[in-house]
Amino acid sequence: YDYLTREVATSRHDYYTGAGEAPGVWAGSGRHELGLDGVVDADDMAALYGSFIDPRTSPHAQPGGGAPVAPVLVGEGLRADAKVLNRGTVNERVLEQVAAFDVTFSPSKSVSVLWATATNYQERATVVAAHESAVTAGLAYLEANAGHTRVGRNGVRRMGTSGFVIAQFRHRTARSTRPGERVGDPQLHSHCAILNRVRGVDGRWRTLDGEAIYRHAHAAGALYAAVLERELSDRLGVSWVAPAGRVPMREIV
Repeated sequence: YDYLTREVATSRHDYYTGAGEAPGVWAGSGRHELGLDGVVDADDMAALYGSFIDPRTSPHAQPGGGAPVAPVLVGEGLRADAKVLNRGTVNERVLEQVAAFDVTFSPSKSVSVLWATATNYQERATVVAAHESAVTAGLAYLEANAGHTRVGRNGVRRMGTSGFVIAQFRHRTARSTRPGERVGDPQLHSHCAILNRVRGVDGRWRTLDGEAIYRHAHAAGALYAAVLERELSDRLGVSWVAPAGRVPMREIV
């Protein structure tokens, strides 16, 4: 998870010279359960995604001079540490907790090229706004169809929740394929780290139904693409073509 906060620019100069990305923002209906809103604080994310601790009770959030508050786990009774299988044998394995699901929305390359090469600031801002609208639509669909948990023996029963807690980060370039090397290839995309904890309608925090996220991810991506196309067609008058020989998202003519 710290890849996302590590990539954030430390100053406005860094951001405009390409040395870092924009700060993340909190999203998802469930964020209000933990008092999260606005810009993602790296310490809050470390507490929540690293240890499943309510950021309001983490050590860095403690008021100076007051009595310290005991950290509160989001999901009391759920394992927050790694689980070791076959300890002490040649088959020993460590199973790490799934902190989050990184759902990433990325447009077709021609959209990123349009955004990167636009000389008009308003046109560039329009592409970003269209992307953000499409991401919002995709996440809303995913939350409505996969934002539940499961209860009962072997998770036999589905339970509604207050919704996702999401740390959302918009990036501008493709990730490097070599350690320490920065790639300047323009690729507008948003990482949406969906916390693997949701609050059920019974008030208890549980893990997400991960299978549902995978099952609905393709549809969420298709909805993202459809909304993006509509927004850019309406605002900039672009038209689209399906590349021959492949099914993925259409490209700008």
